[in-house]
Amino acid sequence: MPVFLLLVSQAVALAAGWDVNAAARYIDARQEQWAAWKPAQSKAGGQCISCHTTLVHSLARAAIRRGGRQAQPLTWEDGVLSGIEKRLRGELPKTAGGAVDVILSAFLSTQTTDGNLQREAFERMWAIQKRDGPGAGAWAWYSLKLDPWESGESAFFGATIAAIAVGRAPKQLRDDARFRGNLQALRAFLNETAPRQPLHNKLMLAWASAKLSGLMSRSELKALREAALKARAGDGAWSIQSLGPWEFLRAEAGDGANAYATAFAAFALRQTPGGCRDKRIEPSLDWLRKHQDAASGAWLAPTMTKAYPAGSMQESFMNDAATGFAVLALSGEGCGG
Repeated sequence: MPVFLLLVSQAVALAAGWDVNAAARYIDARQEQWAAWKPAQSKAGGQCISCHTTLVHSLARAAIRRGGRQAQPLTWEDGVLSGIEKRLRGELPKTAGGAVDVILSAFLSTQTTDGNLQREAFERMWAIQKRDGPGAGAWAWYSLKLDPWESGESAFFGATIAAIAVGRAPKQLRDDARFRGNLQALRAFLNETAPRQPLHNKLMLAWASAKLSGLMSRSELKALREAALKARAGDGAWSIQSLGPWEFLRAEAGDGANAYATAFAAFALRQTPGGCRDKRIEPSLDWLRKHQDAASGAWLAPTMTKAYPAGSMQESFMNDAATGFAVLALSGEGCGG
């Protein structure tokens, strides 16, 4: 882009109280590290797609790009799509880990304009949806006692990601008559199980409702926004405990202001009807502007259920997610910004 416009874009971001360039550098560096990390290599081809790093960083990178920085796809973004293409040629997965990968692949296929890639990714997603028994309408999902993405309640989390993916898909794919029953089953699962979910997952459903109709009514979304704002502390931040209840939360992560909880909740609430105009969310955005780490460009959050060795890849997973959602919240994603 022209140098003048780039400088204007950077100046606007800095004037808003956060450094978009530093956040972008963190996202790119962490995704490169994830792609090179041996445990993150998928047997089916390419790097694994993770909720904490790949998914939110892809969304945040796209938001940064829409803001006028780095117009061309980066190497790691090409690598994600290449991995999806390789896995489409393989057999349907039979494990929870494989199902997670299929759902996230369908989600990320909506970042492209490749209609064939999107169609094949969604066909695989619907093909492994549970058709009967407990959890019908959802998918197998990790349950590894690792909140917030891989524990007992995370099948609901995964189903909301699938719903968001459907809502983001082109109309002809979203309305494909072949998948009408699948979509009805997904809506039924989410509607039936939502009341039993932690606040975190209900906020995921609110995000999904902004993309796909028939998940929550306007009155339910308004009530959820009020409940979430009531759970927030006076400084504008949420604790991770306030987005529970959680089964495996460690004490060190629970009570204080938490960057992941604040970034995710602020972003999700801005997706609800009237959320972008709700001035009560502004203190949370201010909190995020004040708590970007100057050294790394990230928003830092403690791990929820397990303490990992200092400097390990796993130690920064919550930082990755916090940074991605902070970028989405502060850039006005879903608000026309």
